[in-house]
Amino acid sequence: MTTTTPDHANNSTYDTNAQWLFHLFQQMDPVCLTTVAVALVVVAGFAVLLLWFKRSAQTFSVDLVIKKERLFDFLLEPQNLAKVHPTICAVHNKREEEGLLYFEVEDDLGALSGKKRITLSLAFYTDASTKKSFIRLENHDTLVKVVISLVIGDFHPLEKLWSSKTAPSLSSSSLSFPSLSSHDVSPPRTPPPSPTATSPGTSSSLEQPSVCTTVKGTVEVSLCWGLSYVISKHLVQVWKTTMSNTEKCLRKEEQQVGKM
Repeated sequence: MTTTTPDHANNSTYDTNAQWLFHLFQQMDPVCLTTVAVALVVVAGFAVLLLWFKRSAQTFSVDLVIKKERLFDFLLEPQNLAKVHPTICAVHNKREEEGLLYFEVEDDLGALSGKKRITLSLAFYTDASTKKSFIRLENHDTLVKVVISLVIGDFHPLEKLWSSKTAPSLSSSSLSFPSLSSHDVSPPRTPPPSPTATSPGTSSSLEQPSVCTTVKGTVEVSLCWGLSYVISKHLVQVWKTTMSNTEKCLRKEEQQVGKM
C-alpha cells in the first residue's frame, strides 16, 4: 500500500489548479482575454505609480542679500509667514509644547478648497562649529504630510569668482536636518555676533563687502494615493517665492529704519 506524502499532495494540487487556469484561458474569447490582460497591466502600472509617488522630496537653493541672523530670526516668528508666504494669510494659537513651537496657519488654497486651517510645528537649531542654522517646519495633517527643512548659511560675494573646489559652500549633505523628535528640546539659538566698532571716518561696508545668505531647502511630501510629486514641485516654487518676499520685506524695513 502506497501513501502520498504532503509534498506530493501539494504538487498535485498546484498541477490541478494550473491545468484548470490553462483550460479556462483556452475557452475565453480572444477579445475578452485581451481585455483582461490590459486590465492587469493597467492595475500593475497604477500600483507601481502609487508606490513611486507615495513620498517625494525636492530640493532648492536661493541666494539672498540679507544677513543670516536677520533671516533666521525673521523665520522663527510664525506671524511673519503671513507677510511673505504666498498662501498663508493668518497665524493663530501659537504655543510651545515639549520644546517645539506649534501654531495654526490659515492657508488660502483658492477656489479649489478655499481657506483651511493647518497645524504646524517648528524646530530650529544653530551649529556653532559650521555657523549654519537649521529650521524645520512640519504639518500635522492626517491626509498629506509636508516637511520643510531649511539650511541657512553665509557666503561671501567674491566666492562666486572662485571655482567650486576652492570656494567654501554648503554641501548637499548639510540638507539633512539634525534629528529632533517631538520629545527633544531644541537647543538655544546662538546669538548673533556683536558688530565690530569702527573708528570715526571709516566705513565697514567699504572695508569688507556685504555678506549674503544662502538658503538650501528640502520639501518632503507624503501622500497616501499619489500626488506627492506634483505637490512637492509646487511647494518648491512656493518657498522660493517666500524667500524672495522675505528678502524684500527685510530690505524694506532696513530702508525705513535708515530714513528715520
